[in-house]
Amino acid sequence: MQITAQDISDAIARIQAGIEPLERRLNEADSHLGDGDTGTMLARMIGVMADQQAEPSGAVGTYLLQLAKVAARSTGSSFGTLIIAALMASGRATKDCDGIAPGDVSALVGVARTEMMARSGTGEGAKTVIDSLASLEAGTAGAVSRADLTQRALVATDAALEAFRALPCRVGRARIHEARSIGNDDPGMLAVALLLRAAVGARSEPCGKAG
Repeated sequence: MQITAQDISDAIARIQAGIEPLERRLNEADSHLGDGDTGTMLARMIGVMADQQAEPSGAVGTYLLQLAKVAARSTGSSFGTLIIAALMASGRATKDCDGIAPGDVSALVGVARTEMMARSGTGEGAKTVIDSLASLEAGTAGAVSRADLTQRALVATDAALEAFRALPCRVGRARIHEARSIGNDDPGMLAVALLLRAAVGARSEPCGKAG
């Protein structure tokens, strides 16, 4: 079964329904390495995106571009700007698609990752959201169903957190606190894991450390 614009809208609604604890946890994680407002920024962004309803038979790309447009009004942060750029790139890549097959999600994650790398000038291995997307892209390749895709995605985001937790952050404000970043999850990487779980309604917690 393909993933439609309505499915994405429903996923955003699930995130919005559980946004308060997610916001607190991300702010706590960010307080060790940054300004402590990653959760607040994402909560504001999700809030405006949740108000943007998908057309029942609309193209996935059209909806993603609409989400990017409204999200841009909610934040000017560097992380938020990367998310918006990724949404725009993904929207352009799916502008004529009524749905996305589970097996095609990996390539779409790759589109988002490539756009984030181009906009930020950051590559893989720096302990950022890009590393979570790289793991997600690799882990979901070959998914044969939505259930398979979900399980692969959850495993991949956990794997990224575990792989980078003991490493220092190399870019952004967190690099200023390099020693403190060792043993703590990057807030952007943790956000990917938390948002994914909220989106799919998973009850399990990511194998992450809030701070």
